[in-house]
Amino acid sequence: MALDLETPAEHHAAAAWEIACSWQIEPDHVRSFVKPFLAKHMRAKKTRAPLLLNSTVPRKKRAMLSKTLGASRFLIVLAVLGSLLAATTLLVYGLLESAQLVWVTIETGEVSRKGAKALALEFIEIIDLFLLGTVFYIIALGLYELFISSDINVPGWLTIKTLDDLKNKLIAVVIVVLGVLFLGQVVGWNGETDLLGYGVACALVIAALTYFLSTKTGSK
Repeated sequence: MALDLETPAEHHAAAAWEIACSWQIEPDHVRSFVKPFLAKHMRAKKTRAPLLLNSTVPRKKRAMLSKTLGASRFLIVLAVLGSLLAATTLLVYGLLESAQLVWVTIETGEVSRKGAKALALEFIEIIDLFLLGTVFYIIALGLYELFISSDINVPGWLTIKTLDDLKNKLIAVVIVVLGVLFLGQVVGWNGETDLLGYGVACALVIAALTYFLSTKTGSK
């Protein structure tokens, strides 16, 4: 809104008020000096300027938006609970599978090379379940430490301060998972399946992830 200002003092007052509003500040000496001039011309033009004379309204809106956005980080609790539930399910299921496998092995009482190979393969698959559960557990811890609170009593190697820390820990576990998967294929190999393609694929993925970890560590 253009104001019809007459004196240089009024021009300076209007300029000072615009600067104060643009800088989102409201010093008392600026308000006390500027308001009389602006109010005089607003009354002369029979207009009202509640927003111009009171810059606290947008400030309150910004403060409310900041609080809302700051509180929205607690939405990550949903991801934390989901990841923790997935980790718990995989770990408990792996424990039950282990107990059942041990019970069946003792109940049958069969001791043979073929049975040992099958037993090793079963346990490797169970270890794979535990590793996947560990991945989800690390995700749950990392998201909680990054978005909610870092005040958690965990070992030093589980302390996650940045998103890169979380990615590095996940990549390390994924490399182990890939190695265990390939080991399971080797143990269960029947002599006919071509493991070369599978092994090369796993090796390439592991090499790429290892290179990524080394570059991240080197950059630090």
